[in-house]
Amino acid sequence: MKTLSIIISFYNSYPVTSGSSAVTTAFYKSWPSNKKLFMMNHEKKVSKKNIHNFKIKSNNSFVKLICLIPYLIFIYKEIKNSKIKYIIFEGASWTGFIYISYVFFKIFRPNAKFIYHAHNVDFFFRQKNFFISKISFFFEKRILNKIINFDILLHPSYREGRSVSIMQSLQYGIPVIARNIPGNKDLIKNNFNGYLFDTEVEMLNSLKKIYLNNNLRKRLSQNASKIITNNYLKDSINEKIKRFIIQF
Repeated sequence: MKTLSIIISFYNSYPVTSGSSAVTTAFYKSWPSNKKLFMMNHEKKVSKKNIHNFKIKSNNSFVKLICLIPYLIFIYKEIKNSKIKYIIFEGASWTGFIYISYVFFKIFRPNAKFIYHAHNVDFFFRQKNFFISKISFFFEKRILNKIINFDILLHPSYREGRSVSIMQSLQYGIPVIARNIPGNKDLIKNNFNGYLFDTEVEMLNSLKKIYLNNNLRKRLSQNASKIITNNYLKDSINEKIKRFIIQF
């Protein structure tokens, strides 16, 4: 039986048409083992080996919600004869999609390892519908409970300001591997609370280094929250601004 990793997204992930699709495509290409990418795509049919498109009529959020279970069944049929090692959920979408999909595959593929590849959340749901806004908090609370048990956050985004997902993970004691860009440099110190990388090879080497060395992972985890606590909680940015203004 073929061993496989699958990446599941809920938007047009390939080819690159946006910042989120750029992140997903780069992540898919850099994943080292046998892999398949699944996506919901309303624009056009994609004909490429190991990239599977589930065609929907529009990018409307409620259309996606209605199509979610058929989409998951479609994925299940495509992988039914394969041994699944990793199931990666792309985070550029509504949190509810991620949680429902996690429950589905936890039932049908319980031995797989699950990865939540976080980037931004689709706030369109909340802006348009009060009910969706409320149940989003239900899903997010459960996603956060899962985050606490993560070993590593892998964050390959090319552009960031001050990443909330990185800050959140560090505060929970989770080491971070992230791209070497300005916003990330303020939060991550190499070999202290994680690693910064410039190339995909460096990213994979850092991931292997932490994954294979339990003592290193524990040390990075113990240090993870220190930068957040010392720089953002003990002496908040608002207090620093107030002190600056008082000088004048």
